[in-house]
Amino acid sequence: MSAPAATDTPVTVTSLIANMISPQPRGTSVYWATQVVGGSGALEYKFWMYSASSGRWFVVQQYGSSNSVSWPMATPGTYWVQVWVRTVGSGAEYEAWANSAVLVIE
Repeated sequence: MSAPAATDTPVTVTSLIANMISPQPRGTSVYWATQVVGGSGALEYKFWMYSASSGRWFVVQQYGSSNSVSWPMATPGTYWVQVWVRTVGSGAEYEAWANSAVLVIE
């Protein structure tokens, strides 16, 4: 009897959660962690942040092996974090993504 054929399961982000809730005072360093399921090998993570006041996304952490990121929130405003996940070596921009809950910095 032979082993069943291996199948690739798509990567799915199951959570992207900050270590604190809104609002927080300016200067607070916030930590976001993500959990995923699936994939066909080692994964890498890229973190983005959206600033409602500027209307822009910026990269907080380029693709790397860490599934978490910490950022010192120096400017008051309303923010969201987004994580992109892909298999290491993939040519895709991402294979899965998720947004965090809103974070308000006072």
